[in-house]
Amino acid sequence: MGFLKSFWISGLIAVTLSGCGGSTNNNGNNAALPTSSNTNSSSNTNSTSTSTPTLASLAQSAKVQNVYVPSSKTQTLTWIDTVPAAAYQVQGVDTAGQTTTLQTIPATGSQQSLSYTYSMPGGNAGYSTLQISVTKNSQSSLLSSSSGTTRFSTSTPMTTLPNIQILPATSPLTGVVQLMLSGNTAYPKVDWFIDGTHIGSGNTSVGNLLNYDTSSLTNGLHALIAQISLSDGSQVQLPQLGISISNSHLSISACSAGSTGTIKIYASATDDPGYSINPISATLDGTPLTGSPNSAYSMGMGCSGTEVFNVSSSQFGSGTHTAVLTVSDSNGNSKSQTLSIIINNPPVLSLSSPMDGSILSNNGSTLTVSGSVQSDRTGNISVKAQLGTLPILLNYSANNSTFTGNTSLNYFAPGNYTLTITATDSAGITSIINQTLLISNGPIYSPVTSLGSNTQMLAFDGTDLVYRASDNSIHLMVLNTTKNSVSSDTVLQGTSSFSNVYNWTVTGGYTLANGMRSDCKIGSCVYVWNAQGIITNLSALDPYATAANDEHPIAHDGYAVWSDTGTGNYTLYNLSTGSFTRISPPQSIMYIGNWNFDFHVDNTQGNTPLISFVSWDRAQTSEYDVFVWNSATATSTPIDPAPGMMNIYPKMDGSRIAWLQYTSPPTGVNPGGLGTLMSSSIDGSGLTTVSNDMSQFMLGGGVLAWLEGQTTNQAYGGTTTTITSLKVSTTNGQSITLSTQPATQLLATQGGFVIYGQSGSSSGLWDWNSSTQSSALILNTIPGTIMMQNNTLAFTLGNSNALYVITL
Repeated sequence: MGFLKSFWISGLIAVTLSGCGGSTNNNGNNAALPTSSNTNSSSNTNSTSTSTPTLASLAQSAKVQNVYVPSSKTQTLTWIDTVPAAAYQVQGVDTAGQTTTLQTIPATGSQQSLSYTYSMPGGNAGYSTLQISVTKNSQSSLLSSSSGTTRFSTSTPMTTLPNIQILPATSPLTGVVQLMLSGNTAYPKVDWFIDGTHIGSGNTSVGNLLNYDTSSLTNGLHALIAQISLSDGSQVQLPQLGISISNSHLSISACSAGSTGTIKIYASATDDPGYSINPISATLDGTPLTGSPNSAYSMGMGCSGTEVFNVSSSQFGSGTHTAVLTVSDSNGNSKSQTLSIIINNPPVLSLSSPMDGSILSNNGSTLTVSGSVQSDRTGNISVKAQLGTLPILLNYSANNSTFTGNTSLNYFAPGNYTLTITATDSAGITSIINQTLLISNGPIYSPVTSLGSNTQMLAFDGTDLVYRASDNSIHLMVLNTTKNSVSSDTVLQGTSSFSNVYNWTVTGGYTLANGMRSDCKIGSCVYVWNAQGIITNLSALDPYATAANDEHPIAHDGYAVWSDTGTGNYTLYNLSTGSFTRISPPQSIMYIGNWNFDFHVDNTQGNTPLISFVSWDRAQTSEYDVFVWNSATATSTPIDPAPGMMNIYPKMDGSRIAWLQYTSPPTGVNPGGLGTLMSSSIDGSGLTTVSNDMSQFMLGGGVLAWLEGQTTNQAYGGTTTTITSLKVSTTNGQSITLSTQPATQLLATQGGFVIYGQSGSSSGLWDWNSSTQSSALILNTIPGTIMMQNNTLAFTLGNSNALYVITL
């Protein structure tokens, strides 16, 4: 009975036979379910004889059926109305053989089905047998079954009832199912009914199985009934079974993209309206995979889906693997799809020497190449190396998967070279390592470390380096410049939660930037991290902050300054004491320059440093002018050499201020082309026009450096600027030309040095020393990123960003 219980639906048990579509006799009694044996039974009354049939023959053609329903203890007699103009008496026969008419039913000869249902009373009461008598013209005859039986027992003809079984044994039912009876009996006949409709007869083997397609039914609950025909002509109707039907059109589709690294398996599922779809699950070789919604519906190699599963090819290895994607819906339907995933892992190639971005001498130096290679495939692996187009012969040991080789670098022309290592496995799958090496005829430096691919230097103060790692986290690296090593590397707290973080600056172990995250209640906030990487929102502590932006912090010598565009002021912050000072321009100022301002800390004035701050601000009736504020007076003084001109982007060191001036102010505050370079002392005296054709300038350590150029009008109306020279001005006002190369780059001005890059015959990175007033070659190439503080220079080389820190 366990199977029957699993399909029993509460409430359907109480459904009576009338709910199954049976006919009703004249007295309101429920008729038995029709069976296939009485279909078109009227044909049985036709006679080829022209003689009038006798009452006995008509009674015999009634073909009485006796159906016993154990669950309700009812017996239903069903017969064909064959006798016209007569009456049928359903009679009970007691144990003594005495008869009692239980019901009289008119006979019309209509050939329709009539029935009578007898409910057995409890105990020993009631009748043990039923019969049907027909009376016409004072003659009587008993109706008989097809086998000739005229009396029908009211007790069950079976001592043990089988159970209804359904395969597959899952609910709700969907698609084609198998209906059968339990036990090892093959009954003469089993008829199956759903909701009172005959759906077919089972086969004659054990269980009397019937295959039935449920798709013809509506979704929901239905009543299933099995009626057994026995050899004595009686039938037993098993208790009806409640079944649930759910024939949704659930479907799943899946595909894969890639064959190595991270392989993506995409899957999508659809269903009929009204069915909710559960998340898709997946396994690879039986191992569960973790999926996530593919919200952007990204595609890989023409494959896409609403769910994506990432497979690490190294976890499963090269070869063919089996993925199974499965989905179910709210009604318990389930569908799966199987994919073959082909993984082709390339050889695992590593290079221990040289380091990417290394600097090697072309005078007596030897390049040594060494590394290892492994593969998850069987078979040989070949390894090749070449420097530029020059092959390097390698000694390869297949036993321990190592290789070595070397070549002399004597007389190689200075410059960048590509070292290429290629490993090929037995399936022809390759791995390639490309390194950039600098061969130099100048100074040779050793890298401090490698920052890694896809990293970026952000700020540098001589010993502290802030950089963005490949995972977008921000690090503070403390350098030991004496030992050319890394003292510590700390991840700055909370940097992964920032939105639009920029303007990084560092001084004395403190890192600052501005951006937005959940604790920023204004447009943009300034944050500081201490040497341990702990973050603090300075804007939240700033008593002068407003609902507008705090942005563009600059920091050095233990102080930081940033702009507050909401108040039209600047904030000075003491990093050691945590104190805030407002820097206010004159009351006439309507707009402040929110970036490219500068300040200087003078520690020669006693215990309290004198801080000078230079900005570019605009009154309502004028263009931008340069203003100098100092902490002693807490006032701003304008330096206005030419009212009506645009004076912007000032820089200052301990002795001078320099700024950009435009005689014809362009639109906005991001001018292009050439401008005038102005200079004065901090107090505004000694105003000097340094250059009328300046393209770029830097000021630091007592040296003002700038690029001069010339513009050419183009036919389409634009202009082209060509650099003509790099010049410097020392503290005594002396002007010196350092280069006339047209592609000269001005890169840094700090500590009395000017760092610049040149191409052509003098290609490379150069420094000019204001003390000796001479230039020296630093590198035979121009690095992609250069930062400088005082006389310490930091730069990176190679794809893996080898970090170099040198003292000039």
